[in-house]
Amino acid sequence: MQYFGRGTEAGVAQAGQDSVYWYLSVRAEYLAYASRDPVEVARRATAGFHEKFLQIVNATRAADIRLDELFDRDPIRDWGTGRVTLLGDAAHPMLPHAGQGAAQALEDAVTLGHVLGLEQNHEAALRRYEQLRFERMRKVLFIARRNARLASVRSSAACWVRDTGLRLIPASFIAKSYVAFGTPPELGETTPPSD
Repeated sequence: MQYFGRGTEAGVAQAGQDSVYWYLSVRAEYLAYASRDPVEVARRATAGFHEKFLQIVNATRAADIRLDELFDRDPIRDWGTGRVTLLGDAAHPMLPHAGQGAAQALEDAVTLGHVLGLEQNHEAALRRYEQLRFERMRKVLFIARRNARLASVRSSAACWVRDTGLRLIPASFIAKSYVAFGTPPELGETTPPSD
């Protein structure tokens, strides 16, 4: 279940038979003049939220709540040099608003393994991996950034447009979009560039 408020976004999901995972995302300026105690932030930011979500927040032990600041950066093309490269958040940190952070690290690993199996020259394989992953990663990063902006709008008009749009989109369309978005491109017989 996902909740959108004015400048806030929250969600809850089943994490096991007797446990749930929940999150709350607030804009950075919300924290500028307030206590940074995670429990206090959660209570303040969820005032007026849906009762079931409030019950989950209030039932969570203080030791299980933490406050993390979220950052990303514009994509960079060079993830390494020589026989060194990066993958996952080290190469392309992104906001969690696309639900693809761990998936992108796995796609990096699969692509890296694929090109290393095709190319005898490891340095060339590492650069090829970076080339193959850049556009997909860039697309996901910008979608996560866009989703974060949409989730955290503050004006009444912007909230109304966002909420109305979400209600009008059929759930089946949203589900199909998530599946298509989460499906990485085929690697196939990617041949290394000739020297």
